[in-house]
Amino acid sequence: MFGDALYLAHVAFQAVTRPFRERRAIAALQAVSDAKDAYRAAKVRGDTRAQAAAEVAVFRARTAQLRAELALNTFASHPRER
Repeated sequence: MFGDALYLAHVAFQAVTRPFRERRAIAALQAVSDAKDAYRAAKVRGDTRAQAAAEVAVFRARTAQLRAELALNTFASHPRER
């Protein structure tokens, strides 16, 4: 009984915060794109130091993207089995 109420509160909270998590996922996709663009530009210039920094930026942006996508796929988005 209490567990059901707690679950419903969790589902309601997830529904309210979903738009914020979606914005975070979109921002993460844009960050990955920007980091890849910076890497390509450094590669064209032949700047190895900037390439190394851009590789790190791509890695961090991809990690942030995966975390944002994971936050979107919470168990509350799936119906509870009874």
